[in-house]
Amino acid sequence: MWAVKIGPTGQSQRFGMGNKRFAGCVEIPGVSAIGDALVGARGWKSGPVLRERDVILGMSECRAWEVVERHRERMKRAWRILGDG
Repeated sequence: MWAVKIGPTGQSQRFGMGNKRFAGCVEIPGVSAIGDALVGARGWKSGPVLRERDVILGMSECRAWEVVERHRERMKRAWRILGDG
């Protein structure tokens, strides 16, 4: 949600990033355990994160896509609710 001071190459940013939160960011926690872990809202070793990880990275591509599509639908519903608020 904030601009990074140092990029992935280890060099400092060359462009004016400002000191404020990126205005386009919207927090929607609880859509997926993996998503929460990616933004630091949940631990990587929590049960729900591990279960989602196992399905997404598992042997069944069909099951993985089911999880991804379920997360997409939750995100869409949450986005609509935020837009109405």
